[in-house]
Amino acid sequence: MYGCELRDDGTTAGYQQYGYDGKEFSSLDTQRGIWIPTMNEAQITTQRWNSPEERLGEIDKNYLENECIEFLKKHINNGREDLERRVRPVVKVWGPSSVG
Repeated sequence: MYGCELRDDGTTAGYQQYGYDGKEFSSLDTQRGIWIPTMNEAQITTQRWNSPEERLGEIDKNYLENECIEFLKKHINNGREDLERRVRPVVKVWGPSSVG
């Protein structure tokens, strides 16, 4: 699971995590750009992801801070008309009629 956030004040945030067997497996520390294992089974994998050869945490951090935000801005701009549209709600009620 991953996502990025563009706040009203212009600041950004992001998150990324993996699960395994219904539990959290590993999560990205977006401040340091490293993967943190959250279960024992994730130790070897996160060591490899954080290795100088792979540096996957830095790559993922860069994606969340840059590419993800640019995609988000494009989607917001493309959907701006719908997001800003003001439509009065329409309410309909169905159910058994009460005969008294």
